[in-house]
Amino acid sequence: MGNWQYEADLGIDHEGFRQAIGNIGPYADEAELVAAVQAAFGSTLGDLRRDHPRFGEYPDGTEGIPETAEILGGTLTRYSDNGTDDEWSLDINP
Repeated sequence: MGNWQYEADLGIDHEGFRQAIGNIGPYADEAELVAAVQAAFGSTLGDLRRDHPRFGEYPDGTEGIPETAEILGGTLTRYSDNGTDDEWSLDINP
């Protein structure tokens, strides 16, 4: 499979629905990404925009979302040069 790379989609609660706003990654180590997602809990969208060097925003996912929206969870995925591992994912919640 090659070397795995890990990234996570981050979600917020917006008007009663969970919404993906962007991702963080890639990381070469699963544990490092888990720690980064856990550290993002309690952060806001504005915090990530300002402070997280590996945050990739989804423009369609953040349209109309206030800067104060808090990160509530993340879904980890992994991929290699051969593509995404569709049989592996991990949800991280506070």
